[in-house]
Amino acid sequence: MRKVILVQLVLVISVISVFGQWQTSGSNIYYNNGNIGIGTSNISNEQGWGKVLDVFNLNHSKLLIRSNTVKTGVYAHEGDLFGLMGTESEHDLRFMAGYARYAMTIKTNGNVGIGTTEISNEQNWGRVLDLFGSSSAKFLVRTDDVKTGIFSHTPEGVGSIGTESNHDLRFVVGYWTHAMTIKTNGNVGIGTASPEHKLHVIGKISGQQLESTHL
Repeated sequence: MRKVILVQLVLVISVISVFGQWQTSGSNIYYNNGNIGIGTSNISNEQGWGKVLDVFNLNHSKLLIRSNTVKTGVYAHEGDLFGLMGTESEHDLRFMAGYARYAMTIKTNGNVGIGTTEISNEQNWGRVLDLFGSSSAKFLVRTDDVKTGIFSHTPEGVGSIGTESNHDLRFVVGYWTHAMTIKTNGNVGIGTASPEHKLHVIGKISGQQLESTHL
């Protein structure tokens, strides 16, 4: 009998100790002190974050945020060694910067929109990356020195592709076979990466008509 009473007393003290760290405000419950571990008492915080929620399982774990129909989660899977973030339900995933300012959308069909939640695909391409700006937009690929981009500009009514930095633009077919080169001085080379004239072609030219004002 004494052992039963002692065990019950220990359990009561433990519950009081745990719940004593939580506080209530109306219908809210909160905890201001320390980090929280679910499935672990050894909470991971090597980087020294101010607050940590550590959800741990030896094989796989998930943190799920859900409404009645939408399920959004963060997942860790030890067996296949990957981490995931996305929707578990059949809904799009949106990333926002500031409340309801959607920076990127991933549709359930795999298409991605940056700056838009309504991805343009009238021609029904298999995959689409839609980069949208209301008056102008650019897609930039760069190293420390070279900047290559695709540009759309509504005020001028133009679309462009080229280098933003002072470097030549080359068009390739297959991996690194240079089909055409546009030099920074405006010379265009077909079959050569070093055009010496406004149009410099290495190889045969065929056409229905060839005109020149300087023969």
